[in-house]
Amino acid sequence: MPLLDVYGRTHELDVKSIDTIATRLEARRGSVKYMRMLQEYLAATQSILALGCGTGVEVREILRRPDFRGRVTAIDISADLVERGKGLAEQEGFAGSIEWLVGDAAGASSVRWGLRLGVGAYAREPRA
Repeated sequence: MPLLDVYGRTHELDVKSIDTIATRLEARRGSVKYMRMLQEYLAATQSILALGCGTGVEVREILRRPDFRGRVTAIDISADLVERGKGLAEQEGFAGSIEWLVGDAAGASSVRWGLRLGVGAYAREPRA
């Protein structure tokens, strides 16, 4: 049985599956090791492009840094996860601080950014 990349198919999933994924993504914030690793990448970053952002747990963490004054763009193929991320950002006081986009991360490959988060295995084949 072939393995399926569930994160690459989030735009095709049902609400229950999206709930499970959103819970798992948000659990990252509770990991001291994960948050420490994220903070190490942020030292001199002025712009963030979060590819496959899911609920945006990383971008919201970036915006908590008092020394961060750059721009943040978050993109995910799942409109449901982007909407959840917008809601969480609003609850946490970051409503106007993130540019949220729904789309394929491959379309953002030609843009110059200070830091790209999350592209890994989830980007589709680049467009010609």
